Amino acid sequence: MEFQRTGRYDLMYMKTKELGWKENHGIQNIGIEDSQGNRIVDQRQVLKIWENYITELYDRPNRPETLEVEPEEEVDTDEKGPYILQSEVEKAIKEMRKGKATGDDDVPGDVLKLLGEGGLKTLTKLMNTIYESGEWPKDFTEVTMIALKKKTKATKCSDHRTISLIAHTAKIIAKILKRRIERKIEDVLGEDQFGFRRGKGTRDAIGMMRIIAERTLEIDEELCVCFIDWQKAFDRVNWTKLMQILKETGIDWHERRLISKLYMDQKVRVRLDRGETGSVQIGRGVRQGCCLSPILFNLYSECLTKEALDGLGDFKVGGQIIQTVKYADDLVLMAKEETVLQGMIDRLIEIGRCYGMEMNVEKTKVMKISRQPTPVTIKIDQKQVENVKCFKYLGSLLTDDGRCTCEIKSRIAMAKAAFSKKKNLFTSKLDLNLRKKLVKCYIWSIALYGAETWTLRAVDQKHL
Repeated sequence: MEFQRTGRYDLMYMKTKELGWKENHGIQNIGIEDSQGNRIVDQRQVLKIWENYITELYDRPNRPETLEVEPEEEVDTDEKGPYILQSEVEKAIKEMRKGKATGDDDVPGDVLKLLGEGGLKTLTKLMNTIYESGEWPKDFTEVTMIALKKKTKATKCSDHRTISLIAHTAKIIAKILKRRIERKIEDVLGEDQFGFRRGKGTRDAIGMMRIIAERTLEIDEELCVCFIDWQKAFDRVNWTKLMQILKETGIDWHERRLISKLYMDQKVRVRLDRGETGSVQIGRGVRQGCCLSPILFNLYSECLTKEALDGLGDFKVGGQIIQTVKYADDLVLMAKEETVLQGMIDRLIEIGRCYGMEMNVEKTKVMKISRQPTPVTIKIDQKQVENVKCFKYLGSLLTDDGRCTCEIKSRIAMAKAAFSKKKNLFTSKLDLNLRKKLVKCYIWSIALYGAETWTLRAVDQKHL
């Protein structure tokens, strides 16, 4: 009630969430497994295991010694990029969220929001010094990672996700670079990419898949669909290839030089409760936690799929060939004929390896959308891809019959489970209007996720 009275709904949200958060999501109490499967609890050994894991994850055998762009004198003036304006700095600061953890420079983002005219001029001068020299301060390129569990019994490093603590001052120049290159990258991206783009989201991608399934069944045809899973896609990006793509896209010289230096100089370390690992040199992948990474990855994956699938595909809607539906690294391939789909996958594997990407056979699935679905024989490196009748795509269940019944039942069950976790709160003596708001926030959001993509039959309406 105090949070509501003071208008601190953010704190109320966090406190309410804690009521259903029974697990201790730290990783140090139970230890971690080494490469031989032995459980290690000694803190120094745990730190070493994490350091080795990060080194192996981001290591690249033939890491380039330099990502130098072409000499400045070979570039036309209008292709170098303009100076950073104070208005760009102000806009970047305004977009920063409050209360975020500090990076290696220990400068809170909230302090930057308090800068006056003099401070903004000094900061703009610093940004331009970095922009013109192409050299990043050490605090801007070193990142501290915090590990969080992905599942309850997380005993391996791979069972955790990491979040990066980046210096807020570094975020300012990254936001400026993002705004400058975003428009050019948007011009390259296809309409089938729904990830990390303004005005698009998971619901659009889910809706696209449902429309395609319904259209296929309406005209009594069949469609073979493959849900591709790339192994740690964001961590496998080849920097040399990325820089080549940025140049071909027409990104200004200063922007490309800054990005190349940022990637070459970056180092990471993992922070645990009782210590930190040593700094690890990165050799591949987009920078975790950086606002540039999503659009750089989108561009990278777009070029990969265009090169691999050019001239392939046989599924048409309105006279236009539809090959893929993409949401960041979630890729769906589709074709009417099984042999055509196999050819698309083979080509994608071949070109993907040139881009440093590998498919995960165990997590890649195939489905045939049909009134009478039959198994599809698709292979990746001579290994059979599993056929499924139902697949969870971006949190929503897609089935081979094109119906939403399974998804609706699943949503209702998840909403009931979420209600049970916080039942004491929802049935307490709190103000009724407040409880209604909490139900909308925690229960309705689960029950109705993707509801705008549902096609309801009479039986589905009864379930609801």
